[in-house]
Amino acid sequence: MKLTEEITSHNPRFLYKLDDPQSVTAFADTTGTYPPAQVGVSKAGAGSLTSGNQITVASNTGSSGTVVTVSNPNPGTNLVSAASFISLTSAGIKGPAAPGGSWTRMFAFRYTGPTPSGTAMSVLWSCFDLHAGGGSTLYWKIDTSGLLQMVMGGPTNNTSAYQPSTTSVTDSNWHLAIASYSHAAAQLLISLDGATAYWTGIDPTSEPAGLVSDSVGGWIGSATGNGSAWQYKGDLSFVAEFPTALTGTDCINCTRPGDRRVRENPRTPATRESCATPDTPAPRLLPSRQRRRTPRLGALLPACPTLPGGRHGPMAQRPGHTR
Repeated sequence: MKLTEEITSHNPRFLYKLDDPQSVTAFADTTGTYPPAQVGVSKAGAGSLTSGNQITVASNTGSSGTVVTVSNPNPGTNLVSAASFISLTSAGIKGPAAPGGSWTRMFAFRYTGPTPSGTAMSVLWSCFDLHAGGGSTLYWKIDTSGLLQMVMGGPTNNTSAYQPSTTSVTDSNWHLAIASYSHAAAQLLISLDGATAYWTGIDPTSEPAGLVSDSVGGWIGSATGNGSAWQYKGDLSFVAEFPTALTGTDCINCTRPGDRRVRENPRTPATRESCATPDTPAPRLLPSRQRRRTPRLGALLPACPTLPGGRHGPMAQRPGHTR
């Protein structure tokens, strides 16, 4: 079974496969539920985002396809830079359909930028409320150890970074990330390439509310006119959401559709239809309550340029700070 078929079997809210032809300016939701998501441009101007980039699958479990490549300047740094991104906001999507209910979000990525250094990070997918990072927050980032984390927080800034694995994702290989949340069970599940970590007893005040933006391919503060920093560089595919909390078994089935794995083509270290490969060891399972805190913006300000009007960085509020 291909990844597309596995995703479809769970009745996604939306699925942007990002296999659209070259030179498009919008990307289709293959479920037909939402309109095309437009290419967005940051307050500092356009970066680089191209569609129709060919990859090769060397197995009968997959198929040839194309992906979106983001190559914005200064990836993994604190610099405010020009950026292009995929605006789910333009399609009417603003965070999970029910942030305080049950939802699952997933995407495939291949990071090709440098490992972030100092206090920097590289942001892959971001949602914010009108406070642009100082209130409700939901975003994915790569930290200075090359590790993937999901940052989630509610209007009162009860924000935490959840790290599912100690395996670096700055290896230029494809990875599949899935986050599944259930308010009723007070549980968060994150799967990275099929290795799953759980957090129980999630404080409901950490649930995002009032989200107004949803951007794939960068940290984008729509309330600040699309202020952007912590840029992303690499490929993206299979951006999806489900209206239910998928189980750990469901996540494994998405990572290895049909319980089969696809070997990478040696010329292109990635495949679209199966993102975990025999050549990439699966991340180990972490203790259920392990988490990392995100840095306060005060630690970032010295490295951030000042925007017109005296604002620092892409927005004045803190990015995923903790109380």
